[in-house]
Amino acid sequence: MRSLSNDEILSVSGAGLFSYFGSKMGGVIGTLVANHNVLNGIQDPNGITISAGEALGKGIGGIVDNIFNPFRLNKTISEMGTGIQMVKLASMMIKV
Repeated sequence: MRSLSNDEILSVSGAGLFSYFGSKMGGVIGTLVANHNVLNGIQDPNGITISAGEALGKGIGGIVDNIFNPFRLNKTISEMGTGIQMVKLASMMIKV
C-alpha cells in the first residue's frame, strides 16, 4: 500500500470547499454582471463574464483552502491569475 500525496489527501478530506463555493459565488456574480450588461445593451460573447467570475471566485476560494498547505499555494495563485486574465479579456471583448 502506498502513501497518499498531499493533493490526494486534500481531495478526499473535504478540502476544496472554499474553492467550490468561491466558484459558485463567482458564477452568480458573473451572471448578475452579464444580465446587467444585457439590460444596458452590452454584448457578452460566449458568456465570458460568467466564466471569468467563476475562475476568479475559485481562485479566491483556493487561496483560503490552501492557507495551511503551502505546497499548493503557488498553483492556486497561478489559477487565480488565469481568472484575472479572463476578467481582463472579458472587459476587452464586451462591446457597447
